[in-house]
Amino acid sequence: MKIHNLMEDIVKEKTREIFSDRNLAQQSNFCNCEQCLSDVICYVLNRIKPVYIFSARGTAHFKMNYLENLQREADLVTHIYRGIEQIARARRPFCSETGIPRLTNEGFFFNLPTIIGKLFNSETFEPIDELSISLYSEGKLVESINKNWPNPYYVSNNTPGIFTFFVYPEKAEAANIARTFEFEIIINSTNYEPFRHYFILKSESERHFIDFFRLNKTYSIEDIYLIPVNEQA
Repeated sequence: MKIHNLMEDIVKEKTREIFSDRNLAQQSNFCNCEQCLSDVICYVLNRIKPVYIFSARGTAHFKMNYLENLQREADLVTHIYRGIEQIARARRPFCSETGIPRLTNEGFFFNLPTIIGKLFNSETFEPIDELSISLYSEGKLVESINKNWPNPYYVSNNTPGIFTFFVYPEKAEAANIARTFEFEIIINSTNYEPFRHYFILKSESERHFIDFFRLNKTYSIEDIYLIPVNEQA
């Protein structure tokens, strides 16, 4: 049984329709790249009620209530335009860059779990922010799945202490090949003593190129406590 949020399809379709509006495209602050489109879709989906279905009957019930759906569409359009305004004010610096992926989704790949961790001050035990943390493998900075998952990762005060990495899948020759990947987290900050953490991830190749976050496929780094640098008078 596969449960699906029908609103995802509706939001994507309606947002693409609005993004293709010529009058909107003429506005100086409007960007219709795929990055801004995805940001608006996420903005809307986080603010509307989902509609979950797993059968044709569920779709039929949704379609049947015509008046309710008219109001739903009006609310949806309002959310989309608010999302466009919000994203325009906080646009990503690389939003207009299309980029060509290094690998296609055809073939076999080692899809590693998303890496998640948290930083703390060893003296105050409070979460740390405003510093960069890097992920290395074999002495080289690891390639991320895309620019929305930067490496180095900057820990901001909006999400204090929390850092994440999403490693670009590596090509495999066939399915079901077991392999071990070695990684090292490196932190160099003027406010804290240098820190390094070594860890290993195991993966089995599969016939899928995974480029989306999966909550059940994450690897949690043990909490990291950084030692503050004591300034000498």
